[in-house]
Amino acid sequence: MREEGDFSGKAGEERKITLHSGQPATQSFVIWSDKIDLERPCSQAAALEPHNACYPRGLVSEFIKLSKIQVRPCIACLGCKADNICKVKDDYPELAEKVKRAGAVVVGGYTPHGAIDGFNKAFLERLFSLRHQNGLNRGKLAVVVTTGIGGAPGLEEGSSQIAHALKLEGMEVLGQLKAVGNPECMVCGYGETCPMSALPWIFGNDIKVTPEKFSQVEDQTKTWQQAQELGQLIATRLRARLAM
Repeated sequence: MREEGDFSGKAGEERKITLHSGQPATQSFVIWSDKIDLERPCSQAAALEPHNACYPRGLVSEFIKLSKIQVRPCIACLGCKADNICKVKDDYPELAEKVKRAGAVVVGGYTPHGAIDGFNKAFLERLFSLRHQNGLNRGKLAVVVTTGIGGAPGLEEGSSQIAHALKLEGMEVLGQLKAVGNPECMVCGYGETCPMSALPWIFGNDIKVTPEKFSQVEDQTKTWQQAQELGQLIATRLRARLAM
C-alpha cells in the first residue's frame, strides 16, 4: 500500500485528469470547469454545485481548450510506429505527453454539420501515435461530453464517434454526457431574416428569437446529475488505483 500523498512513479500519473474541449466559442459550455477544485472534500454544499464536482484529496486536473493550440489532422506518415512519438511539428507531441501521464481523460465536443467538431477529430486522430505495439492509453478512464442542437442530427452521432475513438485506444468509457444547446442563428442577429437560418427547421414558422426559446444547460438537471455522478466515479476509481 502507498502512503497517503505518495504519488511517485505511475501513481503520480494516475492522479491526473485531463479535460479536452473542442468547442471554440469563448463562452462555451463545459461540464467540468477549468477551475475544478479537486482537493475539496465532498459535502452537501459541494453537491449543490454540479459543475464543480468534489473529488477525494490528491487528484488534479488540467483543462485544455483545443482551439487555443495547434493540432493538425494525422497525415498517416507512420513516423510514430516504432517509438509512439508523433513526428509532426505542432502542439500535439506536448499534448500527447499530458494524455500519457493522465489516469483519466474527459473529451468534450460539439456537433457542427451533424458530426464531431474538427478540433476533436484532429486530436482523436493523432492519438493513433500512442497505439502502436504498446497501447499507451489502454486502461485509462474516459468520459465523453457532447453538445448539440435540439431536434437536429448530430448529438447522438458525435457522442458515439468520440466514444468509439477512445475505445479504440483501449480506454474504458465510463459514460457519455449529452447536453442540448442553441444554434448560432439565435445569437448572430440575422437568424430571423437569413434565408439559410436554422430557425425554421427547429421552430417552424415561429422564428422570432425570444428568451424562452433558448435551451439553458443549467436547467438540464439530469445532465448535471450525471456529470456529478461521473465525476465521483472517476475519483473513486482513480483513488482505488492509487491505493493499490
